[in-house]
Amino acid sequence: MGIDELQRRLLATFAEELAEQGAALERELLAIERDPGAPVAEPVRAMLRIAHALKGAARAVALAPVEQLCHKAEALLGAVRDGEAPLDGRRLELLLELADRLQGTAAALRAGEPVDEAALGALAAALEQPGAAAPAAAAPSRAEAPPPLPPAEEPGGAPRGGSLRVSTQEIDDLVAWSGELLVSRGRIERRAAQLSPLRAVAQRSHVAQRRLAALRPAAADRGRWREMLDELALPVEELAHGLERLERAMTEDARELSRVARAVETRVREVRMVPFAQATEGLERATRDLARSEGKEVRLELRGGTVRLDRAVAEGLRDPLLQLLRNAIDHGIEPPDEREAAGKERHGTLRVAAELRGDQVAVRVEDDGRGVDLDAIRRAAERAGLEAPASPSEAAQLLFRPGFSTRSTADAISGRGVGLDVVRGGIEALRGSVSLRWRPGGGSRFLLTVPLTLGTSRVLLVRAGGERLAAAGGAVERVARIARDSIHTLEGREVVEIGGCPVALASLAGTLGLPEREREVPEASFPVVVIGTRERRAAYAVEHLDGETEVLVKTLGRRLRRVAFVSGAALLPEGALALIVQPSDLVDATLGGRPGRRLAEIFAPPPAERRRRVLLADDSLTTRSLERSILESAGYEVLAAVDGAEAWQLLQEQGADLIVADVEMPRMDGFTLTETVRSSRRFRDLPVVLVTSLDTEADRARGLQAGANAYIVKSAFDQKGLLDTVAQLL
Repeated sequence: MGIDELQRRLLATFAEELAEQGAALERELLAIERDPGAPVAEPVRAMLRIAHALKGAARAVALAPVEQLCHKAEALLGAVRDGEAPLDGRRLELLLELADRLQGTAAALRAGEPVDEAALGALAAALEQPGAAAPAAAAPSRAEAPPPLPPAEEPGGAPRGGSLRVSTQEIDDLVAWSGELLVSRGRIERRAAQLSPLRAVAQRSHVAQRRLAALRPAAADRGRWREMLDELALPVEELAHGLERLERAMTEDARELSRVARAVETRVREVRMVPFAQATEGLERATRDLARSEGKEVRLELRGGTVRLDRAVAEGLRDPLLQLLRNAIDHGIEPPDEREAAGKERHGTLRVAAELRGDQVAVRVEDDGRGVDLDAIRRAAERAGLEAPASPSEAAQLLFRPGFSTRSTADAISGRGVGLDVVRGGIEALRGSVSLRWRPGGGSRFLLTVPLTLGTSRVLLVRAGGERLAAAGGAVERVARIARDSIHTLEGREVVEIGGCPVALASLAGTLGLPEREREVPEASFPVVVIGTRERRAAYAVEHLDGETEVLVKTLGRRLRRVAFVSGAALLPEGALALIVQPSDLVDATLGGRPGRRLAEIFAPPPAERRRRVLLADDSLTTRSLERSILESAGYEVLAAVDGAEAWQLLQEQGADLIVADVEMPRMDGFTLTETVRSSRRFRDLPVVLVTSLDTEADRARGLQAGANAYIVKSAFDQKGLLDTVAQLL
């Protein structure tokens, strides 16, 4: 290993230590500030240990500015420990700034940015003379600084986020389970070898059976005929016993392999798990600073810090939690005098608590402030030209609308319309949900429900519009069968009673824009899925419930991430894909939109007319599934092919009215497929639409030269554009 590589590795380790120790220093300082009357001897000793450890670590990686800063901090804390100086407000502020600088330096090292040596030097001077004002920081200098860390890269070129510290015990467990997995694989491979002699027995039996079938035994030949029967019976019996033994062995092997695979999956998931406390890092400091800037007194209570969840989920929760905290301090918690006048304590209380609920984590964020101001929401809706909300729940949902704010002017914290929509968007990106409850004058409570992990998920599989769809288990409140005569109409909308309360009822296929599979014979009842939370939910009629299963969740990619009603794709155990519905989009469409087609109409016979057939060719399973759903939802019959060669074969065998093809495909690409179609006397007039990521003028020209009627670039792809193009060509 070269010296430069060693230095980079040391800096990477130091950056992690710097971030952790900076956060630990901040926690000690906030605890002292929160309880001024408590003894400070032990916290001061802890901070001294942090400063001393970081001073040595900075020296090891040749970061002299950080070493000097920690040295000055160590001297200040030593004076406090020895009773030579008080830990007053000025020194607390300087030490909090120290915590900020340490964490900021860690972030700069991780990002490969220069260390702000001037700012570190200015703070070191202020720590040395805490009674004087801190000198202004000079422009950052890179003189004699060690090289910054380059950002780590994923194979796709995106920066790799975060890191994990894994105990040796966890690694040992994974190695042990991996060994068992190899053993199980070897056993299954041996079972395959055991099939070879059984295949030979089957072949001998087949030969004997053919000889017997060709024989027409006369009386004199019956002895030989019986002999041949006996000759055939023995291998058949041997084959039956052998297959029975092999079936039992393979069943046991499959059971053992499943057990070991599940253990490995569980252990790998545990390795990625971090405590919920990581999601709340920095909230205490942010609460302190925001409350001071607003002239309010706020106490933050954190609970459930030991609840473990996936690192990606914990990191995804940070911004929503911070935004909810800012929202509570700015809008919810009243100034001290106003609280006293209302009979409350002068300080407001913010609580953030996490708890496990099956394979999900429920996070409550609540305050004891004034609650939601419905009048302010209605005035803001009027200013924005929106329809006045009819109910408190509908009014509260406006708070999650992008660009919506109850403030008429913007300040440093609020009023720009970037607030709860960020919360909702962040939680939905984690495949979770958010709900709001409040009590006038008694505070607000947000409930964030997120999965434990993003890699795999338990989903409910349903069929609607002829498609197999998935709904995240946490979004499904219940499933039931509803009698047709239990459907009622309330305010022009079909509803059904669930748990004693009326719940809006809609067709899932109709909501998604899929073709309804109408029943020629009326049914007495049909299955429904209730999606959402108790505060905001809807029931959806489906064709069939396929049950729950564990699936691997795949994203749709950057180009398709904005598809309405869809949050991802579920890779099912049998290898097929099912699109995962977005619960909030569904409920918003059902509760906020106009009533759709009544369910009673779905039972009428479908009109007898021929559907136009589209031949779809794309080697991406996800893209192919999405485009197929879009086309079928518009009423087209779709033939799907994995490349141009298969598409050409399907076209000759079954025909089509139009082709939609990708360009970059194995065996035969889209350009070649188009040229092949145009050279065919039978199909030369067939419309061809190329959908591709190739967006240069040369690529467009080649597509049109090959004979394509339309050329759609995937970066500008949208559902309406595709359907409009197809409709025009047909």
